[in-house]
Amino acid sequence: MATKGKQTLTESEIHDLFVTAVAHINDPDPEDSCVLTPAWDAIATLQRNGDEAVLDICKAFCKSDDSDERAVGAAVLGQLGSSLELLRDERFRLLKEMLDRELSGGADPEMLASICFAFGHLNDPQAVPAVVPLARHPLSSVRYAVVQALSAQEDPVAIAGLIELSNDEDRDIRDWATFGLGQLIEADNADIREALRSRLADADPDTRLEAISGLARRKDAGVIPHIVDALDAGEVGAPIFEAVVDLANPIFCRHLAGTKLSGQILPEVVAKSEYLRTKWQQAAAACECDET
Repeated sequence: MATKGKQTLTESEIHDLFVTAVAHINDPDPEDSCVLTPAWDAIATLQRNGDEAVLDICKAFCKSDDSDERAVGAAVLGQLGSSLELLRDERFRLLKEMLDRELSGGADPEMLASICFAFGHLNDPQAVPAVVPLARHPLSSVRYAVVQALSAQEDPVAIAGLIELSNDEDRDIRDWATFGLGQLIEADNADIREALRSRLADADPDTRLEAISGLARRKDAGVIPHIVDALDAGEVGAPIFEAVVDLANPIFCRHLAGTKLSGQILPEVVAKSEYLRTKWQQAAAACECDET
């Protein structure tokens, strides 16, 4: 799919896009996850082509009494412009002011989540102290958004927040927090490894595989039996094959579906996916498995 380039929007086009976004912001998600709703198509266009004219409307929307306008304003701010550096400090200030107003008033959970998602896209470490207190919000939708805001931050406070959220009662939150700890930061210490080990027996398979992958990425050989168990149980996927590559131990060869690189005997889910088949081949090659 071709990537759309930046274009100059007229004042009328900007106005119409904001109107569309507000009118459809609460539309249900389409069945096809690759299809954008009218609201998110308009928001993406504003983000991609954003400039100070778009920012000016965001400023007004962020202070609006209408929660839908505030949600659209926050969404556009998170990824405004062709460069994430565009007016970064001002965008952070506007989002922080929005969050402060929400917390001092009714604290609409949907708005809190929208702001946290925007902080996540902005990827600004200044946001960490502002969102960490929301890690214990009673609603899972807010905690899930907090995970997105804290991920990819090397700040010890952000890491501590992700460690706490990796033990959340909600499986999606555990999964994404574990992914954030395992894959999106370079930090490596006893607390991070212990948090990842705590998820090795998680009831959710995606969370469990992310924990395995995160430990393997840190060259923790103690995770080898868990990789073997996952392969033997048919829990195949990119995280487990990447873990095999990271440790590159020949012991994995006979557990990679007991097959050769020719790919004649592959798990059905791997055989049907070019992406997974490539990951599997990389894993087998890293361990120098028999190719004959």
